[in-house]
Amino acid sequence: MIHNKMDSLSLMLDNRVKYIHSNGWTQTKDEMVNDFKTGKLMLSEVDIHESSARIIDHTAIVNYKGKFTGSMNATAFSLELYYTEVYVQELDKWMLVARHASKLL
Repeated sequence: MIHNKMDSLSLMLDNRVKYIHSNGWTQTKDEMVNDFKTGKLMLSEVDIHESSARIIDHTAIVNYKGKFTGSMNATAFSLELYYTEVYVQELDKWMLVARHASKLL
């Protein structure tokens, strides 16, 4: 997302993905890809402080803490977030099916 590689982003997102931002805003795959393509949402830096992953059968649950810097509608933001991503393995590929972020206080 930082390097604006929309083809790579699109390939890792499951068509059923639900992307929930720390402000409660939710997006589908098409909405998320479109917002990055149009520049509505831009990330300039992501600094991951902690991460862990668990695999259960064909599901991976990944937890991160990190700082996200970018802009939304040309308004700059810098957020410390804790977030969870859920991936499912389909054939030889891991697909993101859910992401939920919370602001760290």
